[in-house]
Amino acid sequence: MKHPRPERLATEGPRPASPARPRLSRHDAQFVVILIAMLIAILLMHFVSYGATGEELPLPPPPVLDDPDLLVVSADAEASLIPVDGPPAAEPEPAAVPSIDLAALHEMDTAFADYTAAQPEAPPAEGTWGEPLTTQEVRAMLADVDRTAPSRLTLESMLMEQLRASLPGGGSDYIIERATLPDALDLPHEGWSVKYSFRLPANGLGATPFSGVVSDGAGTVLRRFSGSVWLDREARGIQPTRMIRRGEVLGKADVQAVDARLSALPRGALTRLELVENTVARQELRPGQWLTDAMLDVPDAVKRNHPVTIRLERGPLQITTHGVAREAGALGEVIRVENLQSRRVIFARVLSSDEVQVIY
Repeated sequence: MKHPRPERLATEGPRPASPARPRLSRHDAQFVVILIAMLIAILLMHFVSYGATGEELPLPPPPVLDDPDLLVVSADAEASLIPVDGPPAAEPEPAAVPSIDLAALHEMDTAFADYTAAQPEAPPAEGTWGEPLTTQEVRAMLADVDRTAPSRLTLESMLMEQLRASLPGGGSDYIIERATLPDALDLPHEGWSVKYSFRLPANGLGATPFSGVVSDGAGTVLRRFSGSVWLDREARGIQPTRMIRRGEVLGKADVQAVDARLSALPRGALTRLELVENTVARQELRPGQWLTDAMLDVPDAVKRNHPVTIRLERGPLQITTHGVAREAGALGEVIRVENLQSRRVIFARVLSSDEVQVIY
């Protein structure tokens, strides 16, 4: 018979919550697994050492030696056996060195020398090294060298001479190198000449093709050939002597002129120190860097609406008057200037910060 469930009184209050069961963290679970594994390993080692019955397994008996005079020094797998008593074994005697019959050896050497001397000497092959040359043959070889060897040197010297004559200013500041010429030409010993024709590059630098015509004294063409030569020019560039920041004004001590080849200078490179002084750096400049006109700003010598003196020169006649600059300009630039007397706007070249010259 089931008893009726008593009613819960309202005064009893809410049922207390059951306490939460403690749960193992992941770290504690790993520790427990490692501990169980260690216990299992210890039990396996104990089982192997004492057997299933719990008794210690006996060690294998030592080896039995037939010779009682030998003593086991080590119980390892590789045991060394040392005799206990008795004399040490005698060392083996060295093998006897066979004797050499010097008299028989001398007889063999003498017989071989006689055999070699009795053999007929084979004549040297024709045209091989070691064959003596006659005086006529030596003279013929020297004449052939004298005829062909100087041809390249002579052609190259004539090339340099004619090329410099065709360059502006006699080619005094030009560098000529890397000429390609035939190695050897069959030319007469004397009485011949060569005429070169050059195709100069547009900028005067770089590879320059040429053609040559060799003729004798009568004007007969003996040989035609072609080649090329490399042209360069001596020049000077401007480099900073220190680190210059953007916006700094360059002075005379901040730059230096350095000798260089024109082909090594960048486009727009500055070559005169007076063009660099009192300029403003547009960017950071480093020592050893070639300066170009794109890196520098020329400050305006004349400001806009600044009063200037207008100078007019025509032969012995010189006239000066007052004016106002209608635009800014650097030294050497042409700007618009208003004449205060005539109120006319004219073009004048900037001479200084307060003087311009009329252009007519």
